[in-house]
Amino acid sequence: MNFAHWIGFVILSFSFYIVWKVRQLLILLSTAVIIANFLNHGVQALQKLGVKRFYSVLLLIAFLLVILLKFFLYIFYPSSEQFPELFLLISQGIDRLTSPIHNFIVQLDPDLTKTFPNLNKIIEQLHPLFQKIAGQGLSVFYTTLGIPLTFLLLLILSLMLLVNPTAYRQGCIRLFPYFYRSRINLALIQCDIFLKGELIALLFRMIMIFFLAFIGLSILKIPLSFTQAVLIMILNLFPNIGPILSFIPPMAIASLETPLKSLAVLIIFLSFYLIIRQTENRVITPLIIKNRISLPPGFILLSQVLFAMFFGALGFLLAAPLTIIISVLVKEIIVKDILDNWNSNYFFKHNKY
Repeated sequence: MNFAHWIGFVILSFSFYIVWKVRQLLILLSTAVIIANFLNHGVQALQKLGVKRFYSVLLLIAFLLVILLKFFLYIFYPSSEQFPELFLLISQGIDRLTSPIHNFIVQLDPDLTKTFPNLNKIIEQLHPLFQKIAGQGLSVFYTTLGIPLTFLLLLILSLMLLVNPTAYRQGCIRLFPYFYRSRINLALIQCDIFLKGELIALLFRMIMIFFLAFIGLSILKIPLSFTQAVLIMILNLFPNIGPILSFIPPMAIASLETPLKSLAVLIIFLSFYLIIRQTENRVITPLIIKNRISLPPGFILLSQVLFAMFFGALGFLLAAPLTIIISVLVKEIIVKDILDNWNSNYFFKHNKY
């Protein structure tokens, strides 16, 4: 390496160090960008109807405030009063489900029960991890401006990006060399398309599982059916982990009545998710989304773990959209522009053994 290479290496290392130090502010900025991107699709839909952008933004914000207010007043608030009772029933149901396993272990060897974890032990072991992840992810909220002011900053950033996204987009593109700006613009367009598809798919899954869960649990006469449906809908906000966790509350509560009812809940929910997945793949994606990136579930799960480790709870929540953005940028920039155009003859010529 010559002197110029060493200078470039030092600058690159220093840049990574700066990025690492301000990573919490970067995740806050990423949150604002993702929120603005999602809202921008609604603004563009209003603009197609002939409404000017400024008024489109105001109408969209007013509409969202009404929807959120109705959600909290008619869905979340009525069910939140039953959450303590719901969690108590879930705890009792989990104990009922694990009791046969516990009895079987006692028959094999009573000493094994000391190492067999129960629900309380698992919660005690996971509590420090959850506390660390939550604290790391929300540290930007209480170490910079405080929680209220930081949420206000997030709201202002999102609105500023939403009012005039073109200016910020062009500013980001101009950070790259002139000859490469068209490729960056194409990559940003791809990110926007795929994020829109992911948003539509997410909203479809959450709404469908809410209604299907409420109908199914009501037919089986499971207690707190509406509250469970709300909790299941919220859990499905998180890919992979959310749908798996959504099985636990209804199965645990159903086991308090009969084991067969718990098995029926499992079969019904597996059928629900199969129906939702098939409808999404065969109807929603071809007719509405059309352009959607397909990421393996294991890749999404790994990204959730990594983002939770580095950015905490906020990183875990944004793992799916951030993974989509990173995968698009890697595909367009690293794979297509670098790896696919790698001169193999030049490489072998200068690397003889």
